[in-house]
Formats: sequence, C-alpha cells, structure tokens
Amino acid sequence: MEVLNVERNGQRYLNDPLAPAACGIAYSFAVTIMSNPLMWMELSSLSSDSAAILSALIRRYRLYQQDLAGGHVLPIGDEPSGTGWTGFQSVIDASRGYVLVFREFTPNQSSTMQLWNMPPDQPVELLHIFSSNTQHEIDTGDHRKEMTTDATGGLTFSLPAPFTFALYRYQCMDRET
Repeated sequence: MEVLNVERNGQRYLNDPLAPAACGIAYSFAVTIMSNPLMWMELSSLSSDSAAILSALIRRYRLYQQDLAGGHVLPIGDEPSGTGWTGFQSVIDASRGYVLVFREFTPNQSSTMQLWNMPPDQPVELLHIFSSNTQHEIDTGDHRKEMTTDATGGLTFSLPAPFTFALYRYQCMDRET
C-alpha cells in the first residue's frame, strides 16, 4: 500500500476537510502499516518536519514489523468513510496481537471497537507502540495500560483530535478468580 506525500497537490483539495494535507504524513504512513508500506513518492520534496516524523515512525515500526505482519489482519470499527472510527486488528494467536485505531474527521473523542476472538470481561494489557497526538506530534514511547473488554469483547479507545491514530500490541491476561 502506498504512503502518500500529503504535502503535494494541495491546490486540488481547497476547502476539503478530508484533504490529504489535513491528515498529515504520520496518518498517511499509519494507514499502510498493516499491509506492506511503499514509499512511492518524491521523498526529496518532503519538508524536513515530515521527513523527521516518517523517520521516527519507521524506526519504531521496524521493531514490530515482522511480528505484526505475521498475524491475521482483520478490520475493526466502522467502515472507513473519513468521518468515523476505524482500524485493524492483527491476530497473532488466541491471546495476543496488535490493534491499530484511527479517529477520522469526527468530533467523537472515543469509540468502543469490537475485537475479533476476544471474550467478554477479558483483562488485556496494551503496549503503546506509537500514536499521533496532532498532525505534527507523534509519541513513540513505551506505555503500558490495562483494560478489560466489555460485555461484547470490545475495548474503548480515545484519541485527542481528528486524524489521529494509535498502534498497540495487546496481550490477554489471566482472569483473577
């Protein structure tokens, strides 16, 4: 899947809230990571800010790329429309995998996403791999948090602004008895 240079052809998308430039280069890259990212663009025309963002994301992504690609990739959330919550789940085995969530151009700050093969009331540990907080601000630090699936096996994700995303590695934890 091709990573778009979102800084090109801005004049073609005047006043379009879903224009590639509105999403940013980090979002453009994140859309491709559950497939096989292809940098088929004029890399030399990227701004230094976009090049630095891509560089940081790619370095971090490469640490997980092989494991991520080894899973069974399935869609989660809404059908991509540009105005909802969507994403992918890479199921490695019955208890672990990856979740990539996108907040498209929507005012909704959170969304519950039904995960594949996830039972109700399942404790899950999430390792934050990377995310975007704004179009130009990314977070590549390790953060762990524990969540529990709801009655339908879903997790609720929150992202700070439209056109932001987050990639997590998940591990189901033993239930306390």
